[in-house]
Amino acid sequence: MFKKILVNLGVAAIVPTLVDIKPFYELVLHEDMSSEDFWNYVQVYILPGFFFMFTIQILLILLPFQVIKDYYKYTDRAFSFKNKWILLTINCTIVFGGFLLMGGIPPFQLALYFLLVIGIYSLVMTAILHFTADRYSGRFL
Repeated sequence: MFKKILVNLGVAAIVPTLVDIKPFYELVLHEDMSSEDFWNYVQVYILPGFFFMFTIQILLILLPFQVIKDYYKYTDRAFSFKNKWILLTINCTIVFGGFLLMGGIPPFQLALYFLLVIGIYSLVMTAILHFTADRYSGRFL
């Protein structure tokens, strides 16, 4: 249980840094990157929204995901990797999609967002959680 909590906190801490990745690529592609440039990147792009995204990750995405998954574990119906991925995708789509719909995002960008959530975000996060915190499950597909 302690390992599961630590892994979920780590995943929730990694995600806010991946949300706005464009400035990070611009910083990395810059020829003369110094430690001051990296610290400025952290102060300008990561720290302002870090605690908000961290809280959203823990309370609205990872906690319900773990509760539902553990419920099925204790009823002797283990979740496969595919089912975990579908559950996390639905959870992320509901949470982040609700924020995007309130913001008036154009439909084309909204469709790209849903592809990003399904293809990259939820798949990567499910893989991290599956191979670190959820090793009790023997089924992969």
